Amino acid sequence: MKTNERILRINSVLQNHFIKHPQSGMVLAKEFMPLFIENGIFNKDYREGLPIRKVLWILKIHWTKSPMFMPKGNLK
Repeated sequence: MKTNERILRINSVLQNHFIKHPQSGMVLAKEFMPLFIENGIFNKDYREGLPIRKVLWILKIHWTKSPMFMPKGNLK
């Protein structure tokens, strides 16, 4: 799956999650890994969320593509 397609699918899954759970506060991306795997975005989780972290590293460079993610930490 291409990165852009993966980002769109992640956005869709997150949007649906937050519509169903509007009281959800800030959640670590790695906590969504089971949901991403269930929806076919990633095959498996390894190293406690490394697959989503790799996508987030890409988004850190082009973070405007994913309005559902709010980067945490220092954006250099």
